Amino acid sequence: MKWRVAAAVALIVVGVGAAVFVVVRPDLGGTPTQYLTSQATVTNVTNSVVGSGSIAPHASYSLAFGVAPSLAGSASTAASAAGAQTVTWPVESVSVTVGQKVSTGDVLAVADATEAKAQLAADKATLTSAEAKLKTDTAGATDAQIASARNAVRSAQLQVANANAGATQTTQSNQISLQTARNQLADARKALADAKAGPSATDIANATASLDQAQRAYDQAVSDQASTHQDGLDSIAQAQKALDDAGLAVAQASQKLVNDQALGASTGTVAADQAALDAANKSAAQAQTALANARKQAAANDAKAATAVQNAQANLGQAQRAYDANTTPSATAIAAAEQKVRDAELGLASAQQRASAATAQSTQSAQSAGLQLQNALTSLTNTTTPVEATIASDLVAVTNAKTAVAESELTVERARIVAPTDGTVVAVNIYEGLTAPSGSAIVLDVGPYEVTADFSETSLAKLSVGQAADVTVTAVGSTTPGTVTVIGATPATSGTSSVVTYPVTVALETEPQGVQVGMTASVAIIIAQSQNVLAVPTQALVGDSASGYQVRVMDANGAVSLVPVTVGLVTTSLAEIQGGISEGTTVVTGTVSSTNSTTSSSNRGNGSLFGGGGFDFGGGGPPPNFQRNSGTGGSTNGGGAAPGGGTNP
Repeated sequence: MKWRVAAAVALIVVGVGAAVFVVVRPDLGGTPTQYLTSQATVTNVTNSVVGSGSIAPHASYSLAFGVAPSLAGSASTAASAAGAQTVTWPVESVSVTVGQKVSTGDVLAVADATEAKAQLAADKATLTSAEAKLKTDTAGATDAQIASARNAVRSAQLQVANANAGATQTTQSNQISLQTARNQLADARKALADAKAGPSATDIANATASLDQAQRAYDQAVSDQASTHQDGLDSIAQAQKALDDAGLAVAQASQKLVNDQALGASTGTVAADQAALDAANKSAAQAQTALANARKQAAANDAKAATAVQNAQANLGQAQRAYDANTTPSATAIAAAEQKVRDAELGLASAQQRASAATAQSTQSAQSAGLQLQNALTSLTNTTTPVEATIASDLVAVTNAKTAVAESELTVERARIVAPTDGTVVAVNIYEGLTAPSGSAIVLDVGPYEVTADFSETSLAKLSVGQAADVTVTAVGSTTPGTVTVIGATPATSGTSSVVTYPVTVALETEPQGVQVGMTASVAIIIAQSQNVLAVPTQALVGDSASGYQVRVMDANGAVSLVPVTVGLVTTSLAEIQGGISEGTTVVTGTVSSTNSTTSSSNRGNGSLFGGGGFDFGGGGPPPNFQRNSGTGGSTNGGGAAPGGGTNP
């Protein structure tokens, strides 16, 4: 029966460019069989593992005034920033903004270098001084310098003598202070013993006599106070009576004057009456004054008597306390005596500490004086005979000063922040007119971009530094070639996941348009590849590794026959054919059922339509060089894909 091509519809063109056709053949029962076909094509057979990560810069530079560019976040960055802050940098201009692309040598910002220039001038002055000292030391000392060194020796000798004399004086003073403190302690202890023993009979008799005398004095003062008060009252009463009499006389004289004037007495009589009245008024005034004086004197006498009573009472109280204290042992006196003993003990301890400190100080002073003498002698020797050590020290000082000048010159030059390489500005922390803060003034991301993705432990053995990779950024629809640069040695897996993964870094060869740091990227690393080889879709293989592989070849008339082939690299989409068929050969990849319009593969193990084994590796395992998917994100197989409409269960 002749084969008839019912339809030849190109379904999908995949990596190899092979067209897949549907070919219809009448079945024995009258139902036509539709075949999926493809052509053997020369292409690249590639197998990859896939992971995902985020776009990141290769490095970020921290740029600041006065310091060299450094990697952002490194220890050197913090140290450089700290060094730059010894100089204040007022910002004069900022030429970039965040997101701006810059090239090597571009001036990004400029600051006022006034302080840096001042530091440079100071460092140059230090260098001049160091060079002058080196010149002087190399030439040797002058007579004046030698004389000065000898004077220093004599002065140091005098200080040694004074220090030794001071030490002797300190020892003597310490002995006196300690003896005084010991005597005070002995006296305090004796007083305590006396206080505890109580008063003697003589002390008791004296206390009793003093108390009796004070009591008598108090009684007398009270009696005198009463007498004085009564005397005052009497004086006041007498003065009051005199005043009353004078008042009566005034009244009588006044009445007489009034009566005589009413009766028309003679002028002489009226004048005599007036004179009598004036005399009476004068006497009354004198009596009033005498009464006031009497009261004042009485008050003064009462106050004086009261004071005498108070004094006598105080003396009596003091005598009573003395009597109480001197007739029985006094707890207060014992407590006071005990406190004096404690004070004396503390005084002795303090004197001992002061003596020890003074001795140590005098010893230190003597040692210091001796050291100064030794230094003066050494200086005299060095002055009269220049030593190599001095010149070597001068050379070090000159070298350090030159280094400081060179660093200050660089600092002045770095008042301009210049891009060290091409990159993108990602942070600007300075503003015109303000002083630059500590830390980074500008942060610059530099390429190439890179992606760090996680790959399973089963893929790790297939990866190596230098392998090619494809990086796809879905957000901008770009795929860029890259290269594996780092394979992590520490697992990246965390949490309770049972899949162990490792970080792998891939550097992009170019910077895709529109790609930004932080975008999600898919990384496909090529782990096996055969270039420019003959290949067919993997579904076309029939058989297994034990019995060998075949493909179903369809001739121009639609007849299908099994042809043995030699297989090379096999992926999930393409199989490398090393022998058995040639380029352009049409191979069957599956069948399509017309009853339900669904597509299925006819390569189902040993039960296929054409006999032989299907490509499920069920019997003898996978063919040689077969690469299974092992990437965490799935697998891509560059160079080809499964034919459209076909399946391979």
